[in-house]
Amino acid sequence: WPTVITKHPGNISLKNAMKNANLSGTQKHIILLGTALGMKYLHSEKIPLNSLTTNKIFLDEESRPHIKFYGCNEDKRENYKMDARAFLLIAYELITGQPLKDKSNLQLIKDDKIREFFNKCIVSHNSIEFKDILAEFTNEQYSQLFESNDQEIASYLKEFGITDLTIRIKFTNIYYNISRSSLQAEIVGYEKVKDNLSVLEYVNYKGPKYNITRIGDHAFTGAQIKKLDFMPNSNVYRIGCSAFENSSLKEISLPPSVEEIGNYCFCGLKNLEILHFKGKALTLGKGCFEDCQSLEIVTFECTEDINIGVDSFKKCSQLKRFESRGVNISLGESCFSGASALSANEFKCDKLTIEKNCFENCTSLKTFAYKGIKSISIGSEAFHGCCALGIISLTECSIVSFNEGCLSHISKLNQLCVESDE
Repeated sequence: WPTVITKHPGNISLKNAMKNANLSGTQKHIILLGTALGMKYLHSEKIPLNSLTTNKIFLDEESRPHIKFYGCNEDKRENYKMDARAFLLIAYELITGQPLKDKSNLQLIKDDKIREFFNKCIVSHNSIEFKDILAEFTNEQYSQLFESNDQEIASYLKEFGITDLTIRIKFTNIYYNISRSSLQAEIVGYEKVKDNLSVLEYVNYKGPKYNITRIGDHAFTGAQIKKLDFMPNSNVYRIGCSAFENSSLKEISLPPSVEEIGNYCFCGLKNLEILHFKGKALTLGKGCFEDCQSLEIVTFECTEDINIGVDSFKKCSQLKRFESRGVNISLGESCFSGASALSANEFKCDKLTIEKNCFENCTSLKTFAYKGIKSISIGSEAFHGCCALGIISLTECSIVSFNEGCLSHISKLNQLCVESDE
């Protein structure tokens, strides 16, 4: 039988320590930081705990936390969400001294920003990752809340390579996490938001300028924003997971600085009609624009490397035209699945990679014809259910690779022309 030998952390569970009510504010803060660090590591290894309780957190002689975990749980998105929720319920009890029974108890959290964070994540059921929870709890507001010793907190975090504490500020009804060491800011939420959201180049805080480089996960989920734009010299390079999911956006103007758009970032935008991207490199995460039912046109302008993730434009039923110009273009699995109106697509590039089921059920697609692409690879069942597709023509290509079954389930295919050096 396999055996795992680990250092025994001691016999004091967090549950018993909380009953004894002998934990200092600094100890409580470190317990939450350490637990978040442990859960962040487990999730990075695709191991959800699924049953995090105060009985499974043990304290050593210095009251440092250790997570007790045996077994293996299913790698499901729901299990990760349950871990985050369980952690926040523990955090609430450490902060207030009472378990959270209903949302009215949130008033026991005196800090408005912290209370809003707990309301967003627990009451409104917005999912959050442990990397963002850790960023939240390293915020200056929590040191003030726990009246914790900054030197002890900094020393503990330094053991894990964390040397930068963030500060949360509010400017024109938008919340930012700012980093003193890097002079960068991340948008993490909002108090109020107008129809038009214009992302600034930087924010000022007590003198220095902090360049806005990221929009955080879930920052504007469900917000009633109709237009999103950025300052001309924008520094934003990443827009996080579900950042604008199910919002009211109708118009998006992204700056060239954006290099990554997270999973489900703009998923479910019912009013969005046109997308135009520009910049040297761009990666779209899983389901990034999934179920944007009014989206008709997508264009990329001079983007050299385009990586479009799994399900990125899935169920975009009104999408008619997709144009991209670059060097390397990768279309993820089921990328355009269910885009039933898609009839025109144009790819001008050196290398084109089409993954499995990419154009599945694109029932208006009649022709797939390209000339002069140096390397093209087509995944299995890439055109599954394309009932109108009659012509596939790939000419003057250096390398053409057909994966097994890539031309299956194309009932009306009557012309296949391939010219390649290999």
